[in-house]
Amino acid sequence: MESTSIYTKIEYPNAVETKKLVLTAQMNLLNSIKHMQSYKELRKKEQMLKLKLKNDLLCIKKDAAKIIDSYPEIRRLSSREDESGIRGENSKSKTQKSISEIKKDEELNEQLEEIRERLMAIDRK
Repeated sequence: MESTSIYTKIEYPNAVETKKLVLTAQMNLLNSIKHMQSYKELRKKEQMLKLKLKNDLLCIKKDAAKIIDSYPEIRRLSSREDESGIRGENSKSKTQKSISEIKKDEELNEQLEEIRERLMAIDRK
């Protein structure tokens, strides 16, 4: 069985507009991929912080139980003392991206820049 090809002529303005639409779609896809990677990284950080908070709370609970057990009677705090209670310091943990994640980001940025340049070149014509 023989295949036949059919060609149609596309007007130049339509071809340029179509090419712009395809490049814009590619750019939007790459931006979406960047946002998804960023979201994944934030979720990992969130999970790590939640786990650290859970472990810290368990440690505090154990320490509080030890302190309570060491005293023969429980002393109740007045409402003023309750409100001013001891506040813990917020600790900030910085996580660094691995080399592969940095390369992925750079690769996406390069592709986005290339598409932008191609769009600008089309607009100049």
